[in-house]
Amino acid sequence: ITSFQLAPQYRSSTDTSFLDSIIQNGYAFTDRYDLGYGTPTKYGTVDQLRDAIKALHANGIQAIADWVPDQIYNLPGQELATVTRTNSYGDKDTNSDIDQSLY
Repeated sequence: ITSFQLAPQYRSSTDTSFLDSIIQNGYAFTDRYDLGYGTPTKYGTVDQLRDAIKALHANGIQAIADWVPDQIYNLPGQELATVTRTNSYGDKDTNSDIDQSLY
């Protein structure tokens, strides 16, 4: 095994309006930043998730996150975020004016 994909780490919505919120698999979520900071997710606390990823890396296994940015349910309003344009390696694109821009 060289890579391991983790299903979404988010806390699932509990409103039962969609199958994913009924089975709570992480694909129907209300807060993309809550990875277990308060109540644990299916992976445990944020520290337990971090430890699991570190253990994979320590054994030479790549951890792949299943990132689902557009399946937010019951969001109480618009969400404001800052964005910075990067290259394919995650390094800041110095030729771009998009740097900590509100989006």
